[in-house]
Amino acid sequence: MLRPVLVLSSMPIGCHSCCLASSSLALVVLTTILAASGCSRHPSKLTGEVVLDGKPLTTGVIMLSPARTGPSAYAEIRPDGSYELKTGSEKGLEPGEYVVTVAANAPGPDQPESENGAAPAIRPLMTPPQYADVSTSPLRITVKPGSQKWTIDLKTEADAAPEPSPSAGEAE
Repeated sequence: MLRPVLVLSSMPIGCHSCCLASSSLALVVLTTILAASGCSRHPSKLTGEVVLDGKPLTTGVIMLSPARTGPSAYAEIRPDGSYELKTGSEKGLEPGEYVVTVAANAPGPDQPESENGAAPAIRPLMTPPQYADVSTSPLRITVKPGSQKWTIDLKTEADAAPEPSPSAGEAE
């Protein structure tokens, strides 16, 4: 007949429960410090504002597509015109060269699905279409490690290429 064996401790002789408590406390403190410091897999942070003809754009989406390879970053434009880029669900992005696209649809009433279940009509773009396509957007940025601010200044005139703000690519 097999008899159960009770293991009281796997700690070396002379080790007390206080050692285990100290190790656990150190792990909790280290985890808290890393979480509070904003530790992220992405070494760059890009925030800023989007303006259209000198006024904050209050809706829309920004997409940064890498000029070579790698993941894209995106941001929703907030009602005050500000944005903060993410890669997937994490804040931040990888350093490198990016093509920038911006698209915002004209505001309007929410449109429910039609009676036959078809999706509602898409509202027209309020941003010039050239900015919404990665192959035609004149917007480019080189993202460096660290925090940076960039004002994206869009113009409705078709041949007016936007100028990056003086803060583009500068560390905070």
